[in-house]
Amino acid sequence: MKIATSQFQMSKDMAANARIMSDHMVLASQADAKVIHFPETALSGYVGPHHRNLKDFDWFNLAAHQRELCRLARKLRIWVVFGSTRVVTDELPRNCIHVISKDGDVVGTYDKRHLYKDEPLHYGLGDTPLVIDIEGIRCGFLICYDSCFPELYSDYRDQGVSVLFHSNYTANSSRGHDSLDDLVIAQLRTRAADNLMWISASNSSEPHSKLAACIVRPDGSVTASDRHKPGIVVDDTSIAELGWTYDNRIS
Repeated sequence: MKIATSQFQMSKDMAANARIMSDHMVLASQADAKVIHFPETALSGYVGPHHRNLKDFDWFNLAAHQRELCRLARKLRIWVVFGSTRVVTDELPRNCIHVISKDGDVVGTYDKRHLYKDEPLHYGLGDTPLVIDIEGIRCGFLICYDSCFPELYSDYRDQGVSVLFHSNYTANSSRGHDSLDDLVIAQLRTRAADNLMWISASNSSEPHSKLAACIVRPDGSVTASDRHKPGIVVDDTSIAELGWTYDNRIS
């Protein structure tokens, strides 16, 4: 399966976010990708850097732009995995991933299961994994800080997942390069190799970004974008020649 992974500088302007996402969907379709993967809160924007809070959030506008993405997915015949925010009755909104099929339908939603620092003030906590077959490939989904919990990957491995879509927002940092730049990609390499799975890792391109959007193979090798440069990176799980891999469940 050919995967396109996006990075761009999202903002509180959902119309602008949707335009860039639509452009990247077209680029992915032109590259014959079967699925395109966008960052955490790609459409809605993220509380903190983009929204002070979600009290006056324009949910109607968000829904309208989501419908447009669904229509474009159907037109292009491409699957779309994108970060957003959703309402949950009588609870805090959820930081989520929606999955749009190539028929233009939202066929699954994953809610972030581990919240970092002040996130619990704005977002409710998800509690379940999401597994969807895309083009015959079993796929799982995680969001940003979830990467620090290896048992989430192991659980997906137990469910037969071979491609994991991990949406991130690790950007807008005034610290510049620090240990997190090295840790985030090291985690992804290790999770992919330990669990014999492909990982698509999308992220914001907003400086300073801690991770360039990338696709990590089961051998730990990486195909990556240029950091801070909007665009897509593409890899094909069906034709890639893997290097050394291992099965850590065989003694």
